[in-house]
Amino acid sequence: MDDTLSNGGQRSLAFDLRGLRPSAVTFLNAPVAGLSRDGAQSVVYLDGSRSTDLWAALHAGTADGYADHYPADALRATTR
Repeated sequence: MDDTLSNGGQRSLAFDLRGLRPSAVTFLNAPVAGLSRDGAQSVVYLDGSRSTDLWAALHAGTADGYADHYPADALRATTR
């Protein structure tokens, strides 16, 4: 979220997602190659090849396939 998302936009997003079930959601971490500092700034370096795979999967709607291939990057709902 940022300052360009209006209250109406937030409300619309909430209504659009109201039927979403946790089992239909896959949370992914960005693939990190390393951490560093640049002066006073903390820097996170993304893994280039895995990042390309992630962006392609998100674009294609195949995030589950990415998560299957890189299970350490995924946080999935568990069923009991």
